[in-house]
Amino acid sequence: MEAAVADLCRRGEGVAAFDADGVLWRGDVGNSFLLWQIENHRLLPQGEREARRAWDLYSSGQLGDLELAVLCATCQRGLLEEQVQADARTFFEREFRSQIVPEVRAWVERLQQAGIEVWIVSGSHRWLVAAGAREVSVPDSRLLAVSTAVRDGTLTAQLLLPVPYGQGKARALQSRLRRPLDLALGNSLADSFMLELAALAVAFEPDAGLEELAARRGWPVVRFD
Repeated sequence: MEAAVADLCRRGEGVAAFDADGVLWRGDVGNSFLLWQIENHRLLPQGEREARRAWDLYSSGQLGDLELAVLCATCQRGLLEEQVQADARTFFEREFRSQIVPEVRAWVERLQQAGIEVWIVSGSHRWLVAAGAREVSVPDSRLLAVSTAVRDGTLTAQLLLPVPYGQGKARALQSRLRRPLDLALGNSLADSFMLELAALAVAFEPDAGLEELAARRGWPVVRFD
């Protein structure tokens, strides 16, 4: 990984994509923020009811990761965008800033300083991802995360496509990139579609499914124990 970063930096041009949860920082910021919103009644009543029901289904294995990721965004409907942004920043700074992986932060910073186009691609919703991206100086224009339409400053339940999860991560990147992807890091099998696009795919502390795929594809695996 160090050699790949150094090579891109020497070239001074290229594109790199990083997953957020489990790569840029440890843990699932989307799920954690949803629980915080429920516990602190930061959603409107209907959104809170939907969130509680969805979390119960997810906890019992009746709702998948993609469905919960979408719910984390759509249950914000009716809230002012600036409120969600402020809550997300406060929550991230308090609960997740310390979870940023120092080595990954350093890679992102080095790449950007060398002129490399760095993207964050995440299945968490964009207001949260934006709060984390600020910590590593990645601009909002290079974030691909679960998003809903905003009307007159208020969030709606209208999901913007493609949803950057699983195959959607690859489609989202392909719709925005103007040059081939040089480097991509992901930690789950759902990230494999994004990794397949890259000249160098890196499995970062991968789950079992991605680790098995990485072994078949010959992708390097990075772990910090």
